[in-house]
Amino acid sequence: MCFLGQQTMPGSVEAEEAPAPPPTVVFRGESSSLKKLLHTLAKTCQVTVGDDSADANVIVCSSQPSGISSLEIEEHLNAGGSLLFLLSGASSSELPAFLRKVVGVTVHDEVVSLSHSTDSLHPRHVVIADDGAVHDDFIDAGVRSIIYPEGTSLNVAKGSSSAVTVISSGSDTFPTNRPLAVAWQHDARSCGGRVVVIGSTAIFSDAFLKAKDNAKLCHTIFQFLLRSSDRVTFSPGRATGVTIDDDNPRPDIAALAHRIKPCLSMLDPLPQDLTELYCDDNLFGFDTDTVTNLYRALEVPREPLKLIQPEFESVMPPLRPAVFAPQIELPPPQIELFNLDEACADRHTKLGQVTNDSLNEGTSAEEFVQRAGAILGVTKDESASAKEILSLIFGRIVQAQARAEDRLPVLHVSTF
Repeated sequence: MCFLGQQTMPGSVEAEEAPAPPPTVVFRGESSSLKKLLHTLAKTCQVTVGDDSADANVIVCSSQPSGISSLEIEEHLNAGGSLLFLLSGASSSELPAFLRKVVGVTVHDEVVSLSHSTDSLHPRHVVIADDGAVHDDFIDAGVRSIIYPEGTSLNVAKGSSSAVTVISSGSDTFPTNRPLAVAWQHDARSCGGRVVVIGSTAIFSDAFLKAKDNAKLCHTIFQFLLRSSDRVTFSPGRATGVTIDDDNPRPDIAALAHRIKPCLSMLDPLPQDLTELYCDDNLFGFDTDTVTNLYRALEVPREPLKLIQPEFESVMPPLRPAVFAPQIELPPPQIELFNLDEACADRHTKLGQVTNDSLNEGTSAEEFVQRAGAILGVTKDESASAKEILSLIFGRIVQAQARAEDRLPVLHVSTF
């Protein structure tokens, strides 16, 4: 049985029926950072997330390769399915035995980092721009430079003839010329299963899918897995032009820096004349020849410098003697000009004073009500009439009485 690539004979009943359903892609493992990839694949494929991959055309295993067994991989490949492994941070012991023994791919525990400064600000966000570092099928698809973020290198067994290195680290990274992505195809059948192993989980994440040509790289890989294009086969004859180096371990520079070893070589004795240590007479010297040559270069006459008299545009103002003593301390406030009894009196006192003044002076009731309303704060000034003031006061009394009645308890009288 072959999921994709299975063709019907012309004139058969199946050829006249409705077109085949879209292929199914199942994501197993961590997929929270692959939302853009899920959305892109959902346009042409049926995408699901979970462990149910019975009828899947492609299974994507991200971050947790140990979640799928070797038996399940073998059954899926024999049925014509494909698998994509993103193995960033996984150890070789966590890989299924099928990948290690049949495919011949293991994960190296050495991270891939930059060897020099590029447009990438992070040393582990490796930019691969060599044409020989990627497969020719990627170059035909327009892949010129990709970002390989937070990934590790892979080891491919020398006896594995079906495993093809499709992406290598190149010569501008550490380690150099090591496999980063491997493609494998079952050689027993034309529609046998296909496997792609990449040593980085974040290469197709939301942060790096649209960076450089990672989107074209992802599209080409899924064309190979889904067999949607006959031009993408990842044949060994068109593999990367870079010669894969052996796994040579790098020295631990940080550990060697703490193991300082003194040098035991004997030094020559210093000469008595220290001027012999200067290797260039033009570069080192204790004379003023350079300053002397500046007179000639700047055409300045060699003569002692003279004092230049300053010329002020405005003279200083003349001094005038003070004829009066400066007044430093402020005089005390003139409290005697204020009536403190009237200013500090409360409302009751002020109302009593207004009542006494009205009785003694014989003022009208209109003026008395206006002055009392101003003291009580009913009106801001005495411009309101007495009727308006009495109306406002009566309204407030009614409102206060209504609030008091609402707060009284209600007595329920029962009849016997």
